[in-house]
Amino acid sequence: MDGGIIAATMYKTLGANGLRLVHHKN
Repeated sequence: MDGGIIAATMYKTLGANGLRLVHHKN
């Protein structure tokens, strides 16, 4: 699968909170 599509779907599903989690993990 395309990681970019998965990431975009996750961002849309989680929203701003999802972005915060990603930045926090990184």
